[in-house]
Amino acid sequence: MSTRLQLVVDPIAAATTGPLVRYTTDLARALVATAPPRCSVEGIVSAVSGRDLRHVRTTVPGLDELTSTTLQRRELAAAWQLGIGGPGGMLHSPNLLAPLKRHDRTLDGTQVVVTVHDVFAWTDPQRLGSVQVAWQRAALRRASKHADAVVVPSHALAERLAEFADFGDRVRVIGDAPRSGLAVPPDPARVRAAHGLHEGAYVVAAVPPGDESVALLQAALDLPEARGIDLVVVAPATPAADGEDDAAAPAAVRTRIVAEPGPADLAALLAGAIAFVDLRADAQDATAAIEALSLGVPVVHAGAPVHHEATADASVPVDVSTRSVAAAADAIARLGSDPALRQSLAIAGTDRARMFTWQDVGERVWQLHADL
Repeated sequence: MSTRLQLVVDPIAAATTGPLVRYTTDLARALVATAPPRCSVEGIVSAVSGRDLRHVRTTVPGLDELTSTTLQRRELAAAWQLGIGGPGGMLHSPNLLAPLKRHDRTLDGTQVVVTVHDVFAWTDPQRLGSVQVAWQRAALRRASKHADAVVVPSHALAERLAEFADFGDRVRVIGDAPRSGLAVPPDPARVRAAHGLHEGAYVVAAVPPGDESVALLQAALDLPEARGIDLVVVAPATPAADGEDDAAAPAAVRTRIVAEPGPADLAALLAGAIAFVDLRADAQDATAAIEALSLGVPVVHAGAPVHHEATADASVPVDVSTRSVAAAADAIARLGSDPALRQSLAIAGTDRARMFTWQDVGERVWQLHADL
C-alpha cells in the first residue's frame, strides 16, 4: 500500500515572487526528494489556467499528481476557511490555506497540517492590510480547533503564537533553510556593478524600504565611525523602486534599493558586503540572516529572539531598544576595519548555517505526518 502526501502548492501557481512562493517551492522539492519508500507527493492548486499548471510542474518536477480544485483562489480560501470541501487523506499546507474542518484521523487517516510564518496579523496589522489580517485571524482560529499540527520555523515564534492561539502539544518547530540557487556566481563584481555598486564598502538589509529599521540603520551609518559605508536594501518586488537610491536617506548615506533579486544576484550582493544587518527588534523570521550566514557574511542584529535562536554565537547582537544606534555603528565599523573578526564570524556562520537544510526540512515533515 502506498502513501500520498497532498501538498498545497497554490502559491507557486500564482507565479509571483516572495517568501511564501520560495518556501513553498523549496518545501515541495524537498518533500519529493526525501519521500520514503512507497510514498509520493501530490500537488493541490486552486482552479488555475493550464499555463499555471505547467509552471507548477516545471517548478516542482517529481510530483506524482497535480490536482486542481473547482474553485478559484479567493473562493477556495473562503470555502476552506469555513470548512467547506477539501480532500481527505494527508494534507500539508505551507501557510494557513487548508480545509479546516472537524475530522478524526484515527478513522480514515485524514490529517491536516498548517504552517505559520509570523504573527504580524496581531502584532503589526498595519503591514498586512485589513483583508489579510481578517483572513489570517479567522484561519488561525479554525486551525487551533481542527488542525492536527502547526509548523513554525522557530521556538521563538512558537512562543509568540501561543499568545494568540492554543495549539497545546500540536506545535512542531521545523526551521527554514537558504533558498535554492543561493550561490555566488563566477563574476560577482559584474553583478554588483549591474546593481549600481562599483566600489566601496556596504552592508545589506532585507526589509521593505519604508520599514523603520531602515531609518535606524541609516542613522547608524551616518555616525562618524561608520560614515562612508553604503546601504543596500533588498526589498520585496516593487519595480518602481528597483535600482533607485533612497532619496529620504541622510545625505552621507547612499542607500541603494534592489527589488527581489534572483538567488545568484542576491548571493553576489551578500558576498561583497561587510555585514548583513537587521535592526528589527520585532523580527519574526530569520531566513535572510541564515542565508547570509551560509555565505560566510557576518550578521548584525538587534537581539530579536528569532535571530538569537538562528544565529547563536555566529553573529553580533546590538542594543537599539532606546533607538540609540551607536552600538550598531560601532559593530559595523569594527567589521569594516577588522578582517580577522570578519573571518572568525564567517567560519562560525557557515558552520551554523549547516544546521539548516531543505533535506532536513523534508525529512522532518515526512516524520511529522508519520507520527500523526
